[in-house]
Amino acid sequence: MGIKFSRKKLKLIVAILVIAVVIGLAVLYIMRLLNQPANGTVIRTGPTALTTPQPSYRTLDSKYFTARYSGRFGLAASDPKTSASLQAWTLVAHQEAGIGESSKISVIVASLPIGGVTEDGTYKLFAAYPELYTISEATYGGDQVVVAKRIKPTYQQTVLWSHNGFLLTVTLSAASETDLVNGELDSLLTSLKWR
Repeated sequence: MGIKFSRKKLKLIVAILVIAVVIGLAVLYIMRLLNQPANGTVIRTGPTALTTPQPSYRTLDSKYFTARYSGRFGLAASDPKTSASLQAWTLVAHQEAGIGESSKISVIVASLPIGGVTEDGTYKLFAAYPELYTISEATYGGDQVVVAKRIKPTYQQTVLWSHNGFLLTVTLSAASETDLVNGELDSLLTSLKWR
C-alpha cells in the first residue's frame, strides 16, 4: 500500500522540491563566488601613494649664524646680560597630539675662552663628572665639535662648537633619549651656517 496523492498535490510537492533545489544550487553558487579570489580590472581614480606631511621648519637668524629648527619648537630669546653670552635663545617643544616628546634646546653664543673649548666652564663640568657625562667629538660644518651626553636622570646632549673666536653651546634636554629629539638637534646643527 502506498501513499496516494491527488494529481494536484503531487504537482505542488514536485514544484516545492524543484524550487528548493534551485535555491540550494543558487546558495552554493553564491558561496563559491564569495570564496574564490577576485578577478577583473581595478580602475584607480586618485593618487595611490600616501602623502606624509613634511615637517615644518623655522629659521633662527642671528648676527653670528643662521640655522633651521623644527616647527614643533617655540622660540624665546634670552637676555644675554644675565650671563657671559653674546646672544642666547631657548627653543621649547611641548607635547603635542601624536608626539609624546617635550624637549628644550638652549643655544648660546659666547666668546671662546683663551685656551679653547677645554677651558670653558661647561666643558670642565662635564669632564669633572665622567660617571654622568660621556664626552666625544663630532664634525659639523667642517669644524670639530665636542659632544657631551648624559642619559640619567634625564637626557641631555650638549655640543660645544668653536668657530672664529666664538663658542656656540647647544644643549638639548628631554625626559629620555629618542630618535625624534636627537633628529631635531642634528637637524639644527647640520643646517647651521656661520656668518
